[in-house]
Amino acid sequence: MLCEECHEAEIALGNTGRHDHSKFCGYTNNNGNGKYYDKYECRKCHKRISREYAHEAVREHIANFDLTEDGRKRIIRQLEVVWKDEERNRKMTIVQLKQRMTNLNKQKEGQVEALCRCSDDEIKHELEGAIKRTRETLKKTEDELNELENSNDAEKQGFMEFALDFVDNLAKRFFDLSLDDMRKCELLMFPSGFMVGADEKVRTPETSPFYRGRTTKKDLPNTEKSLMAEGGRFELPLQVSPD
Repeated sequence: MLCEECHEAEIALGNTGRHDHSKFCGYTNNNGNGKYYDKYECRKCHKRISREYAHEAVREHIANFDLTEDGRKRIIRQLEVVWKDEERNRKMTIVQLKQRMTNLNKQKEGQVEALCRCSDDEIKHELEGAIKRTRETLKKTEDELNELENSNDAEKQGFMEFALDFVDNLAKRFFDLSLDDMRKCELLMFPSGFMVGADEKVRTPETSPFYRGRTTKKDLPNTEKSLMAEGGRFELPLQVSPD
């Protein structure tokens, strides 16, 4: 998330990427009375915003957009590619597990034969322990193999449905993602990221062609029209901390 005014100043100076100091960074503020507040602070102008309000504004903003028909088709095609890769990896893993089971069975047979020939009680005890561990590894390997071999089309359907449901409900789950995945989703929907303006609203200057706003300006009641930016961009008010 960027501070809009500071970002424009940084761009004018030629500062981009990691040299752009208009980013908001998270921190925890202690008011001196034993209370702690999670906030974001602009690295350049030191404007502070409440993390709770920022996250809610971003969630509401994302919720105002849907995948276009073309965007959904592209994601489904990409999910098909991902599933095929998973299937290829699954088949390779099955081959490896079968080979491991063959090797473990040979190992167990050798250990049993050695136990039968052994007359030393101490070595017998060690061999019995080794056989037990080999059997446990065999059972674990067999369970893994059975699970992979029982994979079917229902799992693919479940995978596709889960992925599309996640995309459709991204607003609720956005801040549950890892920072890396969060950034990827942000770039997918809003290539220029989120910005906080001087008017204390969250803006997205650029929207991916794969997404569209759920409503148009003429469909909104008067109380909501004020949340629309020029060009049909949505804006959400954001509470800025006075401290």
